[in-house]
Amino acid sequence: MNEAAAHLALLFQRNQTMDFASIAKAAGGRSRRSLFRDLASLGYLTSYTHAGRYHTLSDLPQFDEHGLVVLQGYGFFSRRDVNHASFDIQKKLTPLLLLKSRHVQNWSMY
Repeated sequence: MNEAAAHLALLFQRNQTMDFASIAKAAGGRSRRSLFRDLASLGYLTSYTHAGRYHTLSDLPQFDEHGLVVLQGYGFFSRRDVNHASFDIQKKLTPLLLLKSRHVQNWSMY
C-alpha cells in the first residue's frame, strides 16, 4: 500500500463514508485516476443509493445476511456490482412474495 492509499484508509477510519469531492480534497491534488487506483487497492465500495456517489471501504461495515448495509444513510452492498445486489434480493424475495400472495386475496390494494 502506498502512502496516499494509507492516508485514505485513515480518513475512512474516521468517516466511514465520503463522496468523491471530499476524498479528492483530502488527498490534496492527486489526479482522479490515481485516487481511484488508491481506492481500488483498499477495496472500496460505491453506494447503491445516491447513484454511487458515496464510497466506503469493504472491510469497515458489518453487512447483513443479504450483503447489505446502510452507513450514514447511504446503502452499500458487499459486492462491488450493484446488479448482483438487486438480483440476489429479487431471488430471495420472489418465493416469499409468491407464498404471501397465496394467503392474501386482494393484493391490488398494496
